[in-house]
Amino acid sequence: MKKIKVYLSLVIASIALLTSCVKQDSKVYSGGAKVEFDATVLNSPAVGKTFPLLTRVPVYGVALATANPLISRATPGVITFRVNLVGPQASTARTINYRVVTAETTAVSGTHYTSGSSLVIPANSSFGDLSVTILNPGVAGTPVNLVFELLGNGSEITANVNYRFLGMTIAQ
Repeated sequence: MKKIKVYLSLVIASIALLTSCVKQDSKVYSGGAKVEFDATVLNSPAVGKTFPLLTRVPVYGVALATANPLISRATPGVITFRVNLVGPQASTARTINYRVVTAETTAVSGTHYTSGSSLVIPANSSFGDLSVTILNPGVAGTPVNLVFELLGNGSEITANVNYRFLGMTIAQ
């Protein structure tokens, strides 16, 4: 019985001595507002690139899977890519500009795709959608690439340097 009391005392003493308080770090982003492509954050860059070249339609908040539909001229239609706002939400809608990176793009506007040059992040939201319409040019050929770059809104919102590009390969 005496040994049990000694062992129990040692266990209680070691628990008391080997524990400590852990400071809770509050992780709050305090930099300026930024925008980034959700799919770029979640997927690996293509070989030799700093951004992914998607071959499949992304799902919001999830990395690509082989179960996702193929981006192809054979299945034309609208594909939307989520754009994340990193920073405070606003009570008014905000327009974010983007462009096609011509040096990286082999797709032809009006033949392989159509898209605008800006998207809207609605009021009280942290997300916007960039929409691209994939067209069927009618003749099968080699796959073409389409690369977008977020530009921000020119004043209060800038593009995240690491996640501002997003590319896709349109199967022909």
